[in-house]
Amino acid sequence: GRDANAVEEDKTLEAPPPGFVTEEFLERLAKVVRPGGVCTFNILCSSPPFFRAILDRLRNTFFGRLCYLRDVAEDADENYVCFVLNQDCEQWPPKREELSRRVAVLERAVPALRELDLQHRVERHFWDAGVVYGPPS
Repeated sequence: GRDANAVEEDKTLEAPPPGFVTEEFLERLAKVVRPGGVCTFNILCSSPPFFRAILDRLRNTFFGRLCYLRDVAEDADENYVCFVLNQDCEQWPPKREELSRRVAVLERAVPALRELDLQHRVERHFWDAGVVYGPPS
C-alpha cells in the first residue's frame, strides 16, 4: 500500500492532497486496482460539502461500494478512513453487525488489538455511505 499526505494552502482538505481525489485521478486508480481490490483513503477534511463531494467521486468511480469509519479520537478533527471496493458486489460493504462480529473474532485471536477499541468504534462510528450519507452530526 501507499500513503500520501500533504498540506496545501487550502486547509479544508489536509489529506490526501487535492490531486488525489479528482475524478481523473480516481478513474486512473480504478484501472490499476485489481477487480475485487479494496482501496483505502484517509481523508482529513473540515468542509462537509467537500467531504460529500469526495464521497460522490469515490462512489461514482468504484461501483458505489463505499463505507467509512470516522476517527473519534480527541485530536482527530474531521478524519475519516474510507474503503472502496473495485467491483460491483452486493455483499460490500458488510453490514455493521457482520463487521462487528468479524472484529470480535479478530480481537479474540489477537488480544493486543483490544487496545485499539475496534469493537466499540465499529459499532458506533462505521458508516455505510450508501445508507448514511455524509458524516454523522
